[in-house]
Amino acid sequence: MTSGLYSPADLELFFEGKSFDAVFQMLRRIWNPGGKSIREYYREGEIETNKLEETLLELYPDLYEELIKACKKEKVAEEIRRRDNYCLVLMDSLSIREAMLLVDDLKEQYEINAGYSFSALPSDTDPYKHRIFGRITIAQWERPDFKFIHDLSSMSVLPESDTLTIWTQVPDDKLHHTRAGHAEPWAIEDVYTDTRRIFLHYPEKSDMKIPTIKWMSTRVLTRKKG
Repeated sequence: MTSGLYSPADLELFFEGKSFDAVFQMLRRIWNPGGKSIREYYREGEIETNKLEETLLELYPDLYEELIKACKKEKVAEEIRRRDNYCLVLMDSLSIREAMLLVDDLKEQYEINAGYSFSALPSDTDPYKHRIFGRITIAQWERPDFKFIHDLSSMSVLPESDTLTIWTQVPDDKLHHTRAGHAEPWAIEDVYTDTRRIFLHYPEKSDMKIPTIKWMSTRVLTRKKG
């Protein structure tokens, strides 16, 4: 990996057996907004991420077996939902791409802790929903500690609960529409704008830390400064 994808510090982490920490560190550098336009950010990030995946597969193929094992052990959402006080926002298809943009946008207003966990397997949402909620159909689910956000128009008053879980289809719906070759696809800028609006809406409504999880590759915990 001589193309600037990794640093000596990354190699040191690999040698210490902290391969996932090394990969996350590399991905954070790749997905650094750095003053780029949203379109440039997505295009360049995808190209560099593909290079990284190819390089890791060539030099460290065992990483993918380790990743599968880690995914099968993932229990982050279950652990959060066992707490006495939490607000958990699950954003369908949120990834490190959007997470690093959010970190850059929020750093002036919020104390941020961005980290990683692992995608649930299988990656299809239905088994995951059943594991977390005990049911697959959640769009019309009425509970005092649960809110399903269909789109931006359904961002209403949050339920009054010390243990609140929010599920939103943003950015998944627009990403699928954009990638499916529709005659009028959503601009990638619009996909992120909606993600940002939803993410910012809920910290304003709650003084709790809010873990935001894409299943579950990237975690962003925020607390308002001051």
